[in-house]
Parts: sequence; structure tokens; C-alpha cells
Amino acid sequence: MTNTQIHTTIAFLVLSGLPSWALADDPPARGAHSTTPARGWEAGFVTGNGRLGAMLFGDPTNETIVANH
Repeated sequence: MTNTQIHTTIAFLVLSGLPSWALADDPPARGAHSTTPARGWEAGFVTGNGRLGAMLFGDPTNETIVANH
């Protein structure tokens, strides 16, 4: 796989795992919600399980996803 294919696959997996409320206008009852994009990785959304990790930040029409294993 090329780097582009890997990044596309990671983006799909991260975004396809979003619950239905993540696409709604109302914030969730629990969890994180932001109305402004994170300009840098320091303010991005972070997720992981101790072995895999990912950060999402940037403009909503051009997000950056950083994944680590």
C-alpha cells in the first residue's frame, strides 16, 4: 500500500466510526464537541487505546488525521 492509500484507509476508519450524533448540530450528552476547527495538532481531537492513536485537526473541509502505531 502507498502512503496515500494508508492515510485514506485510516481516515475512513476514523470517520466511519463516528456515532450519528457527531454529524448533528446538537452537541452530544457525553464526550467532546467543538464548534471551531483546531488550527494545530496541539488543539486537535485525540483518540487511542494505548497501542494505536490518532489526532484529528484542521479545517473541516480539509482535515488532517495523524495516526500512530
